[in-house]
Amino acid sequence: MDEKLVNSIVTMVNCGSLKSETDYYRYIKSAAVKNNIPYERLLGEVRKAFKERKFGSVIELVKHYHATGIDSFENIINDGYLLSRDERKKRGISTEHLHWSASNNVQFTHDIVFKDGTIKSGYVKGVGASGVDVVFVFGKHIFDEESYDASHMYPTVEKLSIKEACVAIIVEKKELYSKVCDLLKEHNLDVISVFEAEEWDPTLSSEELENIKEKNKKSKMKDFISGITVR
Repeated sequence: MDEKLVNSIVTMVNCGSLKSETDYYRYIKSAAVKNNIPYERLLGEVRKAFKERKFGSVIELVKHYHATGIDSFENIINDGYLLSRDERKKRGISTEHLHWSASNNVQFTHDIVFKDGTIKSGYVKGVGASGVDVVFVFGKHIFDEESYDASHMYPTVEKLSIKEACVAIIVEKKELYSKVCDLLKEHNLDVISVFEAEEWDPTLSSEELENIKEKNKKSKMKDFISGITVR
């Protein structure tokens, strides 16, 4: 892969020459044809470059956030995934209830990484889309998703598994806490920690939340085995 080509695309985005998602993908397709490179390969290298430059050596500690209302939260838990508009259409899932977005894909905010490697939490209670009731917190496995793209202000994915990537849920309205916990339990996702906004510790890293999730899995498995033994 031509490193100069990848660097030039990164520079164009950072300089504002490819502001929209449409312009970004169109330019990469054009560059791929012009340089006789498979489009998916070039796109993958560009995405990799943005990921490395934005998060550097602390990438496994960074958290991503997706805020939503309780009705959308219930739909997402039922689906098991966060899905782009195109992915929803492919699966025959309605997009009528979705609010307008600058991206066809699912967008996220994230922790801020400074040049010295220090991290500032990207979550602020009450900030985000109107009608926010619940905030999904995602750990390092978001970076495993092939469609993950951090080229613009808000990283995007086409699809993301809640079971695999979500490490915590922040509930912004106390009266919804029990409902959120019940929904997770109903879909066997109760290994994901749930926090009321006032209890959320912004210093918890992605790695620490992943470890808590693993402990919850082991505890749940232990309880399951104990239940079988008792019977």
